[in-house]
Amino acid sequence: DDTIYGDRVLVSPVNQFDKFPENNDLDVIVGDGDEIIQMLEYADRILIFKINTTYIVNVAAYQGEYIESENHQKGISNPGAACKTDFGIAWVNNYGAYLYDGDKVHGLLESEGNKKIDAEVWDTHIGSTLKERIGYNPGQRELIIKGGGNSGVDVYIHDIAQKSWVYGSSLIIDTKSNFINDP
Repeated sequence: DDTIYGDRVLVSPVNQFDKFPENNDLDVIVGDGDEIIQMLEYADRILIFKINTTYIVNVAAYQGEYIESENHQKGISNPGAACKTDFGIAWVNNYGAYLYDGDKVHGLLESEGNKKIDAEVWDTHIGSTLKERIGYNPGQRELIIKGGGNSGVDVYIHDIAQKSWVYGSSLIIDTKSNFINDP
């Protein structure tokens, strides 16, 4: 009907991916002033990223879809701020870096209550231009996070297996997409 529904996910019947019957949709927290930026699937979950919040929707066929968790301050500003890995879904914003492993959301900037990167340093790296990007290097099992601020070509690299971080200066060219790999 040419109406844009910024909070609506169209749902197709099981194994009928090109059919969208009327009234077969999922409205994700309507009227919150936020719109869907990106959706990525992992196992039987769909992560619905809005600017301020990430919703994890369970789409297991035997139960019907339902919102499993609502993660405030864990949204993204642009589609390039989230990517798929063989560990789950990873994303970044001004508040941190996160990994959903199919069970829970892990904050990657802290480990056992210890900060690995200071919040102010992270916020400066990400910036306010809404151009932060994340990519995945499967060969090294690393997340590469390009900031959107003054550090447009500088990156933080997170080794998923070691749970360690390293900073790299002028390692990549500026990009507008998930720049490493998206399995």
